[in-house]
Amino acid sequence: MPTAHAQTSRLTANGPAAWRASVVTLEPPKRDPFDLRLSLTPVWDLRSGLINGSTIARSERSGEVAAADLEEVDVASFAYAAAILEDEGDVERLRLPVSFVTLATQRARERLLRLTDSVRETMRTAVVIEICNLDAVPPSRLMEVAGLVRGL
Repeated sequence: MPTAHAQTSRLTANGPAAWRASVVTLEPPKRDPFDLRLSLTPVWDLRSGLINGSTIARSERSGEVAAADLEEVDVASFAYAAAILEDEGDVERLRLPVSFVTLATQRARERLLRLTDSVRETMRTAVVIEICNLDAVPPSRLMEVAGLVRGL
């Protein structure tokens, strides 16, 4: 379970939500803790030249996230998205990255659902789940997992 040791500008930011950021220290079981920076980044629609929503940008300070830690990163991302949706309420097109390996297990999906219970209806209308880390995933398995996620 992620533990937030250091919260930065997300709670004290002035201005649009697109500039808010949070640093969370994740403590995966049996591995070293690491800092994860979560922020909202605007998404530009090149055809119209306008901002067309936001995406949750995730960056770990020491580089690549180990495959075993992807679920913890996804849980922190979902918690961050839930906080944004609770604060803002009327967010349009929030892109939320989540790794395939997290979505592929029932336990992890249920864990993500519990985090977003309070904003479930808003998530259904405002959030686009972006499935990441699709290295060598057969198309049939991807379709199966996408079908399971559709109801989130």
